[in-house]
Amino acid sequence: MQAPASTAPNSQKSRYLFLAPAVIFINAALLCGISLRLGADLNWDLLNYHFLNGYLWLNGKIFSDSICTVQSYLDPLLNSFYYILIDHFSPLAVNLIIASLQSLSLSAVWLLCFRMTEHGFGMFQRIMLSSIATLAALISPVFWSEIGGTMGDTLLDTPIIIALWCILEGLRDRRLLFFGIAGALVGFACGLKFTNMVYALAVAGALILTGIFESPSKIRGILLNAFVFSAYSAVAFLATYGYFGWQMWSHFRNPIFPYFNNIFHSPFMAPRAIHDGRWFPVDFAGYLALPFRLAFVHHHTTGNHLVGMEIPFRTLFPALVLILVPAVYFWAYAKRSSTCRFKPSVIEMYFLATFVLLSFIVWEKMFSYYRYFSAIETIAPAFSLVSLARLLSWRRMRSASIAGAALFVALIAGGSLYGTHALADTNWGREQFGRTYFGINKGEFGKYENSLLILGTVPLGFMVPYFPDTDQVIGIPERIPYLTTRFQKNYLKKLSKAKDIYYLSSSPNIERHKLLLAEMYGIHVDFQRCEKYHTAALAVAICPASRRSSGLPPLAEGPDLK
Repeated sequence: MQAPASTAPNSQKSRYLFLAPAVIFINAALLCGISLRLGADLNWDLLNYHFLNGYLWLNGKIFSDSICTVQSYLDPLLNSFYYILIDHFSPLAVNLIIASLQSLSLSAVWLLCFRMTEHGFGMFQRIMLSSIATLAALISPVFWSEIGGTMGDTLLDTPIIIALWCILEGLRDRRLLFFGIAGALVGFACGLKFTNMVYALAVAGALILTGIFESPSKIRGILLNAFVFSAYSAVAFLATYGYFGWQMWSHFRNPIFPYFNNIFHSPFMAPRAIHDGRWFPVDFAGYLALPFRLAFVHHHTTGNHLVGMEIPFRTLFPALVLILVPAVYFWAYAKRSSTCRFKPSVIEMYFLATFVLLSFIVWEKMFSYYRYFSAIETIAPAFSLVSLARLLSWRRMRSASIAGAALFVALIAGGSLYGTHALADTNWGREQFGRTYFGINKGEFGKYENSLLILGTVPLGFMVPYFPDTDQVIGIPERIPYLTTRFQKNYLKKLSKAKDIYYLSSSPNIERHKLLLAEMYGIHVDFQRCEKYHTAALAVAICPASRRSSGLPPLAEGPDLK
């Protein structure tokens, strides 16, 4: 006897409950094993500001001891988490904890793909497709390079992907609760890392466009879905970032200083926007070609233009998913029934295709930097698999079509992996696991108590938490562009009050440093009396310094010290 239709959702949920623990355990074990082989993470951002920002935020010094870079006020909560891990655990434990949390993104991909194949696929086919999609996501360039590391992109893919799962549930069950949960998850991710705003905008737009596609006459319901998602996103964003944003407003009259000052007009810098122009295509044709260019080796195209991200990689998935998006649209319209109604699977695929397309458009406009596209990279294999399986599905050859789609996506993933690992320097920086992170012991710099530390080169932020808490920190030359004299005067007050000054440098270009510091700030560094320390990341020189009290040149914005 056939079970009533109303019990189908309960049956599906029981399958989730049965499979989810096994999937989570397997992915966590897999990523921890890979993390052990890759080694300890020593990426540039960790050395520059991840560890430092967390330390400063937790000790109430993020404004008083900023090193004045464009990253100095970024992601305080996320970086506090990294600081606590590194400060309390061994490098091995830190990497295993982060890898375990990152594995949740893979588990979310598995469950999303399992959910996408709910209609029209057998259980074995669903498990096979979900497993292939997960393995393909694992070996994608961004995810693989960040395993056990502090970049944060793949770590925060988890709430984004779970939000997509919730959206699919909401589209099927017509329950606003799912849209609210999805909004809260995306808002939480945005509050921890601003680059996830790409997906917040994409989900809201995709909800509206999907509603119009399904039933254009029900505009009130369409707008209500998007409103609930957006409202919960805003509440979750304020819960994670609101307090720090208010502090930023109180200090700088810009809640995300120094970004978007063309909108907020902080008096501490010119009313201009900051963005990294190295990654943007130079013309419209470049924007269209970008996903296809990512299939080739990362390289410099001009003297100041880059493609993708700093480390070399190759990936075919951005081009593949953007080719599949219009194909899914044609397929969806072809599935319209005589009553103009759509099956749930059609609506779900239309939503995901629109989400991918809008994410790409917003990402290209805002960043064009591939690491900030990680959520789409992670779900790309699942989207590609299910799209191909549905597009190529014939009743008489359904199993063969599904197997062919699985084989094709597996080959695409394998080709991307081989193409990336055939290149050199494809990671953000790794070291063998040591006894302490960075190879520095607590209390090692106790003799520099009550001093002013000048960080003249980057990345040296990771050194600061190991100095006495009574020390103050300053970064010169200031690396935030377009600063006003008002900011500089406030920022440089510590120079005139400090008695014991020490200059930290990791650069061999000492003479250039000496001239710049003397001309711009009246600082004399005694490079003959430097003490050198060898950390796990780089060798650092700590040199005594002094500052002239009269005849100083006017403060000016100087070039970066390399």
